[in-house]
Amino acid sequence: MVFRGKCLFHLFVKSKPGKYGIKLWVAADAKNFYACNMQVIHWQEWWIREKKQDFRVVKYMVCHTYGTGRGVTSDNFLTSCELANFLQSKNGTVVGTLRKNKPEISALFLSGKQRNVHSSTIGFPMI
Repeated sequence: MVFRGKCLFHLFVKSKPGKYGIKLWVAADAKNFYACNMQVIHWQEWWIREKKQDFRVVKYMVCHTYGTGRGVTSDNFLTSCELANFLQSKNGTVVGTLRKNKPEISALFLSGKQRNVHSSTIGFPMI
């Protein structure tokens, strides 16, 4: 859907069909589709490179679930081993994919040519 309104904090995203829009971080309940927490991304935040933005965003978005034993499912931008360790300390879990360029990934998981077809490798974090 293309954004056609007037707003002070809309963003220009070159790669999208509708070039202008509003970008949000949303934490939603998967069972009843209820948005539990939302944060609007301002254009100032969009252009500034921030280290560990993923960790900061997820910490803020799921702070209401600390101690409840609930799990967080995220995409490859937000998933990290640091996040998994933090949520485990708060009695929570995380499910997501990791990007290949994360420094904490073991070489065992990156070498796909040595494994058989349709095989899996499972690892557990060392805490």
